[in-house]
Amino acid sequence: MRITKLIPCTSALLLLLGISQAKGGLIGFYPFDDTANPLKDESGKGQDLQGGVADPTYSATGGYQGGAYSFNGTQRLISPIDINATVLPTLTMGAWVKTASLVSGLRKVIGQDDGGWDRVIGLDNREGPFRYTGFHGGGVIPGSSAPVNTNDWTFLAATYDETKLQAIIYLDLDASTVGPLVAVTNATTFGSGLETTAIGSIRPDNDSEGWNGLVDNVFFYDEVLSQAQLTAIRDRGKAAILGTGGDDPDLTVSNVPNLQNLPKVPAVHDLAFELKNAGVTKPLKISGVTISGADAAYYTVQQFPTNINALATGTLSVKFDPKGQVGAFSAIATIQSDDPGNPNLQLDISASVIATSTLLGFYSFDDPANPLKDDSGRGHTGQQPADSAAQPVYGATAGASGGGYAFNGSQRLIAPLNINADTVPLLTLGAWVKTASLDVGQRKVLGQDNGGWDRVIGLDGRTTANGGDLPDGTLRYVAFTGVNDNGPTQGSPPPTPTDTNAWTFLAAVYDQLANEVTVYVDLDSATTNDTLQAVTAVTAMEGGTTAVGIGSVTPGETLEGWLGSIDNVFFIGRKLDSAAVTALRNRGPAALLELQSDPALVLPPAPVFGGLSNSSPKTVSLVLSNGGATQPLQIASVRLVGPDAARYTLGTAPQTIAPGAQVTVPVTFDSGGNGGAFQAALELITNDSAERKAVLDLAAVVPIVDIRTSLIGFYPFDDAANPLADKSGHTNDLQTVEGTEPVHVPAGGVTGGAYEFDGGQHLICPININFDVLPLLTMGAWVKTGSLDTGLRKVIGQDDGGWDRVIGLDDRNDVFRYTGFNGGGPVTNTPAPESMDTWTFLAASYNQPARLMTIYVDLDVSSTNDPLVAVSSTTSFGTGLPTTAIGNLRADNTAEGWFGRIDNAFFYSAALTAEQLTALRNGGAAAILGGESSGDTIRITSVTRGANLTIAWTSVAGKTYSIQYTEKLGTAWATIGTQPGLAGTTTYSDTDPARLGKSTGFYRVMLGP
Repeated sequence: MRITKLIPCTSALLLLLGISQAKGGLIGFYPFDDTANPLKDESGKGQDLQGGVADPTYSATGGYQGGAYSFNGTQRLISPIDINATVLPTLTMGAWVKTASLVSGLRKVIGQDDGGWDRVIGLDNREGPFRYTGFHGGGVIPGSSAPVNTNDWTFLAATYDETKLQAIIYLDLDASTVGPLVAVTNATTFGSGLETTAIGSIRPDNDSEGWNGLVDNVFFYDEVLSQAQLTAIRDRGKAAILGTGGDDPDLTVSNVPNLQNLPKVPAVHDLAFELKNAGVTKPLKISGVTISGADAAYYTVQQFPTNINALATGTLSVKFDPKGQVGAFSAIATIQSDDPGNPNLQLDISASVIATSTLLGFYSFDDPANPLKDDSGRGHTGQQPADSAAQPVYGATAGASGGGYAFNGSQRLIAPLNINADTVPLLTLGAWVKTASLDVGQRKVLGQDNGGWDRVIGLDGRTTANGGDLPDGTLRYVAFTGVNDNGPTQGSPPPTPTDTNAWTFLAAVYDQLANEVTVYVDLDSATTNDTLQAVTAVTAMEGGTTAVGIGSVTPGETLEGWLGSIDNVFFIGRKLDSAAVTALRNRGPAALLELQSDPALVLPPAPVFGGLSNSSPKTVSLVLSNGGATQPLQIASVRLVGPDAARYTLGTAPQTIAPGAQVTVPVTFDSGGNGGAFQAALELITNDSAERKAVLDLAAVVPIVDIRTSLIGFYPFDDAANPLADKSGHTNDLQTVEGTEPVHVPAGGVTGGAYEFDGGQHLICPININFDVLPLLTMGAWVKTGSLDTGLRKVIGQDDGGWDRVIGLDDRNDVFRYTGFNGGGPVTNTPAPESMDTWTFLAASYNQPARLMTIYVDLDVSSTNDPLVAVSSTTSFGTGLPTTAIGNLRADNTAEGWFGRIDNAFFYSAALTAEQLTALRNGGAAAILGGESSGDTIRITSVTRGANLTIAWTSVAGKTYSIQYTEKLGTAWATIGTQPGLAGTTTYSDTDPARLGKSTGFYRVMLGP
């Protein structure tokens, strides 16, 4: 819930007490409002700031309140306050800030770090994603949020309690609309830092990790303020810190009901919000309350007070009728009053109705005719990998009950379920398993890991990267706990298997709201009178893959593969308590089937459109089903949403689907003759018993006829004066990092210049190739390896630890080869280098709407009559770094550096076809800059003579070609026919007997009639 002004207290006494306590420990406050002395400490402690070294720019009116300082990344101010843990064992510090950049980096607001991860707050991208955070003494605190724009003022604070060895980061990304502060807690291990404190930098003695943006109202307390006290400071700003008054009258919301876990029964909920006039003398008059938002129709204002005396309260009554639906509802109540500072208070009244039936997926493996059937009724049928060697062995009686699958450590199944924390914040998942080995190792039962310790369960022998109670080599059943290398759960005692004959019950409950996971284990599920072993840990989950591997840590590859049997895999969209998990263990499939949804909306599999062969309109009949057994599915609304929704036309959708029935709804996509990626989705609101809102991805990809329009970066390295220049016309020039520059070789390329890399060098490309920025992408280069030794050497990359978009050489999975990452590991079955003397063409195309990528390789480009080797793979990408390295894995260091030469690196905002990339391979830089790849230059690929003469040439769909003839060179050419181009190759046959009867004749193909 978010409101524009919130005082978290129930009486004036508590409010005054909170402010008094805050002021009592104030040891430094810098509001920057005194234009004559903006560095003045307004706390009364005389701790004025010091400047004169690298001063930021002062603005008397540019702050959150009054004045502020603007920092450019190389400036700082110095506070004489010593915030070392030995000097101030309890400390609260913070400020209002506005970032000037959303580019990932290291930028600090307050700091006294001397190189030991000391007390610091700001922006950081280490040990996790780019985010507002702080240090904990041994690294960076995970789990907080990143800035989303450069316009909002953000409230950022941290409390430190040395007696508890605990730090808490508090954050509100938009301090102008205030609700509960986001709080992230972490254990601390602080050493000593510097004795003064920087504002605008990580440390007072230099400008490292300098802030870029505005800073206002910096404060320091010598005590740990509560979340309520910091909320009051965030709400009232300078007035709360200095103990001065606010508006009079002053409308606040002093009590809000819990709207996030409303039961489905009763069907209608009466909600009461306590409103308070925090003004001291004047009465508050309320003139009206209006409700807006996507789900405003489900709310009705019943009553509100029209007059509230000073320091008194009144009740706003709202009726909420979800009309039998469950899930999230979004609405805002705007309260109009005569509060002079906030006449239109916005109260977020969004609610969530919890479902009783929340079985998202259940694989009992009991139907021999269809063992991968989803018994939940939601239609998430399990999938097998395309490689038959990676498919486990099914046995109709091989399970803990009925059928089951046996895995050999290099096999997996795939559950097409998105169990990411932002999609399913509360999740219970598990299975019955039998291990075939007690050896220490990494063997996973279920996983959607994208490189960030995502939601995964199985066996593991590692402790956390930050240390733990168990030594490495302690085999145990675990769950992963999220970013910052938190690693697997531990347990005391650890739940270690001791028998290869017993079936084990393994489950994990993830609570994203509490940042917590609990693993439940029964090493021998044959007996049900024993208590489950439970291991609980703190989590910091991010986004993993959008499907789940069964028998593997990730769905895209068989990594950390299970060795043994698996049965009765389940996914439940609720946080089950210990008793409910025990009931699952005791009763097995029967207990799970009781959680089936009824009614249940079953959507067709995505992609609906995916990659199209041309730009013609296409109609698809969407099959919508009710997977429920007894209850009709009511469709309240269906609409097209997304940036390209206007390109789609939806047919008539029914209002009701009977139990077990299905209907078809036509949807037509028309690109209007344009190429590229189109984003839209079908949003349905129904009475589905698990979730009212469902979204079906309708993304479509249309081939781009002239690929020159999609060229966004090209680096031929041929300009001796500026070899780093981008010749695509987009000015995305490459950048170097001092000490890691490769050597430019002016005549050392496949044509013209090239760069020579020694394994510890790279270039930085400013193009952001993340899948959410460029859903369609093709990147590649001509390369010459300097070594045939096995290893990890990358040509292009932006990986931040999640198997992101990268191409190069890799020897993981025991095969050294040219390859790329697919979001879950390196692509297999691609060729290995054979020579250090030949130039190789290496490229990858990515189609995010279709979740598909293809690696293209030609080991020796000196001959161009051979086809490119093409290997495709499904993808499961998370986000990587926002800039791209040429010559190594990632832009922020030199990991997995290339050894050899690179020439003609290119980037397209399109997924090029094999024919288009073959044209690039054949034509090189000339083709990229406007030759064969665009259709402007035609290459005749074959001429055959029989009864007729047939000509074939490289072509592009949408172009028109003229075929011309002359009997004698040097004379005029005559057009003998025209032919519309096809993608790849077009042919024309001359059947004229007069021409065919000539002793000599010449043909050519030209663009246009």
